[in-house]
Amino acid sequence: MNFVNSEFTREQVLKNVDSKRSQFQVTNKGIEIEDFHYQYKQINKEVNFLFVGSDFHRKGLDIALKTIYKLKESDSNYSFFLRVVGENSELESTFIPIIEEYNLENNVEFLGRRSKNEIKQYHNDSHFSLLPSREEAFGVSVIEALASGTTAICSNTGGIPSIIEHNEDGILVEVEDTLGLVEAILGLIRNEKKRESITKNGLLKAEKFDFDNIYQDILNEINNV
Repeated sequence: MNFVNSEFTREQVLKNVDSKRSQFQVTNKGIEIEDFHYQYKQINKEVNFLFVGSDFHRKGLDIALKTIYKLKESDSNYSFFLRVVGENSELESTFIPIIEEYNLENNVEFLGRRSKNEIKQYHNDSHFSLLPSREEAFGVSVIEALASGTTAICSNTGGIPSIIEHNEDGILVEVEDTLGLVEAILGLIRNEKKRESITKNGLLKAEKFDFDNIYQDILNEINNV
């Protein structure tokens, strides 16, 4: 038996190999849930976002930047701030010009590579995790966000829908739909009760991806073979 990290990955593999579906078992990546501190953050005037990932184009950093710009244009009652964790060789040539074009110099901070513990703290300091990926095989950073009490706003692509149930434990928006991202985010900012409910459900979802639960799933699958 072969193991893959999501249903999306299994489908991609089966397109290129002559094998039976049953030969590939989906075994999701996981986290140590006890390593995370769930902390729901209410929104006052400043709305904090976190973007994690080094492949800036695939992860949709340009989409995230445009979203922050459109949020600023849509609602002046709030200030919007995006922290970016990760490194990319195209930062200076591609993404800094976007920030300058949209006048986001005071709304974006590039943090470079950070340790796992530092990223956990950034999650705890953020209201939203923004992952507008163009492609995503799975998305461990999404699970980390859910475990931290950071509301997940993601693209409906790849393996992400195997983690997020739209409007239940996170938000899914079609790829490159900046307007959809803005509308979803503003809807949650203006409805604290709904955002808190989604975020609490996110913790329950994250618990399903705890290593102990994944290990048990593997054992059950092996015993059933």
